[in-house]
Amino acid sequence: MEKAADFCDVNRSDSVAFACHDVVKLVERIETVLQRSDLTLEQRHEIAETLF
Repeated sequence: MEKAADFCDVNRSDSVAFACHDVVKLVERIETVLQRSDLTLEQRHEIAETLF
């Protein structure tokens, strides 16, 4: 929480709210990338391994 608060330049309580909101957006964007039809299965796996 401290790192998030420092990163967002807000208090710890607000940083938790920001982090929850940002995680949802991040997951949606990762899903979008991994569903691209122009990527091979191998590329999708490599991207997923890099992110997780």
